[in-house]
Amino acid sequence: EEPMSICYMKRYIADTEKKAKGAPQFPTPAASTGKKVAIIGAGPAGMAAAYYLALAGHKVTVFESHAKSGGMLRYGIPYYRLPDSVLMDEFGAIEKLGVEVKYNTAIGRDIKAKELEKDFDALLIAAGAQGSSSMRIDGEKNPGIYAGIDVLGKVAEGQKVDLGTKTFIVGGGNTAIDAARTAVRLGSKAIILYRRTRAEMPASDFEIEEALAEGVEIQYLTAPLAAEKTVDGLALKCIKMQLGEPDASGRRSPVPVEGSEFTESCTSIIAAIGQRVLADCFADLGVELTKKGTLAVDPKTFMTTRPGIFAAGDCQSGADIAVRAAAAGRKAAYSINQYLAGEEVTGEPVLFNSSMGALSEVPESLFEGKEKASRITMPVIEMDKRKSSFQEIETGFTSEKARKEAMRCLKCGCEKEKDCKLREYATRYGADAHLFKGERRGYDRDDSHDDIRIETGKCISCGSCVRACAEIKGLNILSFDGRGFKTRMHAPFGHSLVDTKCDGCGECVKVCPTGAIMGKK
Repeated sequence: EEPMSICYMKRYIADTEKKAKGAPQFPTPAASTGKKVAIIGAGPAGMAAAYYLALAGHKVTVFESHAKSGGMLRYGIPYYRLPDSVLMDEFGAIEKLGVEVKYNTAIGRDIKAKELEKDFDALLIAAGAQGSSSMRIDGEKNPGIYAGIDVLGKVAEGQKVDLGTKTFIVGGGNTAIDAARTAVRLGSKAIILYRRTRAEMPASDFEIEEALAEGVEIQYLTAPLAAEKTVDGLALKCIKMQLGEPDASGRRSPVPVEGSEFTESCTSIIAAIGQRVLADCFADLGVELTKKGTLAVDPKTFMTTRPGIFAAGDCQSGADIAVRAAAAGRKAAYSINQYLAGEEVTGEPVLFNSSMGALSEVPESLFEGKEKASRITMPVIEMDKRKSSFQEIETGFTSEKARKEAMRCLKCGCEKEKDCKLREYATRYGADAHLFKGERRGYDRDDSHDDIRIETGKCISCGSCVRACAEIKGLNILSFDGRGFKTRMHAPFGHSLVDTKCDGCGECVKVCPTGAIMGKK
């Protein structure tokens, strides 16, 4: 079966909450700490950090060079995928927590980074990767040749962008796909040139298929060599490639095919081959950079080489997906909290996690009785509307579709994840399961009872369930079998729970600290 549509289900919940309550509902911030934090960049990393720092009671001021917040969520993802209204709701709610955003304020142009260091108790750099990588070809500076993120940004700002009738997009990532689909909506024939094959293309398969459905063409194993200005537009000289040995990324390196050069005419060219950090404006802070040109940080605390100055998001990791930038902002906020409290800055603790093995190793028999069902597809608008406007393509799940998709869940995760005592103590004391050698418990589950599920692999033999059953119910439905490491808790004499007098009262569930016994309802 196909995987669950987790993203679509999250969207359904958000859409439903918005209809019922309007703006997103956030907790009430803690009392003021009197501490001030400056954040450079109102993108996913910066605003995620602002959210958590504001909840902690700090006064947060964000400095944003654009007229609106969102960063690459707004200026790098087209509105047909992520509408302006959604961004306004989400980021507007963060500002209502007391976060001040100074728009149209660029570091280096309007204010020096060094001034922020002096005026605030801590500084977080979350400026993203706003620069475009060069194609390194002759004629790259000719009129009609654009950077992918520049085109997407101008369209997001409502500026007029004239690409003409035929556009070549150079690159194979999601930015290249977004630029190509944007070109289609601007009335241009969009052709992507990628120097490897579909198998090596870094863009998501879903986005590639969406682009192809909208009429975008992709020429694989093709690389640009030079661009020239012509009377009618541009001439792009290209060469065919073949795959050689793998490079540092693990992908096979493209090698030019001798004598395969050819020239194509077009009206515009969009370069979407990568992004880089524009770090010059932070030079006065004295923070160190990596060989890649990103800000060097402690990977656990996100603190730079200067105490009190932190960095998170693309400016620290290099261009990456938005959800990881938001996570980095949350983690940086945790460290900033520690710094402002005068504590040792150790970073967000990594929760102990122990797996029963790969999901592919779980026997199919454990899911007997589960009806197989195809993944529910997301409703979309008509193709003509898609190609001629920036209207949001996906319309969202109905309640019925969401219910059907939710019913497909096999519940393969641990339902005790949020309050597992074993996890809590293992995290607190730094337990490492990999240090224990020898025999390991296998995955075993008694799912026979209508109300109770037993997974003995999670049992720590504390005896709480045995005592609860005996002392509260006066029954001996649960017992231990075996000695030492092989001790197991289950129904007596190898019986299944359904063959006992268990009435599903749940007293054993209440006292189990690890989720070895869980209720089904």
